[in-house]
Amino acid sequence: MDSFLPHADIKVFLEADDEERAKRILKDNREHEKSNDLDETIKNIKKREESEQKRYMKYYGTDYLDKKLYNFFIDTTNIAPNQVVDKIVEFVEKKR
Repeated sequence: MDSFLPHADIKVFLEADDEERAKRILKDNREHEKSNDLDETIKNIKKREESEQKRYMKYYGTDYLDKKLYNFFIDTTNIAPNQVVDKIVEFVEKKR
């Protein structure tokens, strides 16, 4: 854990299920996304995630998706952004 983001005292990982992630991308109407289809967007998410895993392994020697690297992780699938912030703030305050 120390070699991944070595200067960060608290490492937070945010996750959501693939369908929710795709819905958020489509809702944001992102110009750089090449699809307006849910299934295609999910495929693109998986491709991007795989590419990022390889890149992190190549440059940092770690799998950034390994939850053991983080102090705190939150499944954001069914919670609003302000709730995510509240959870992080609460976690940080407990660590002080």
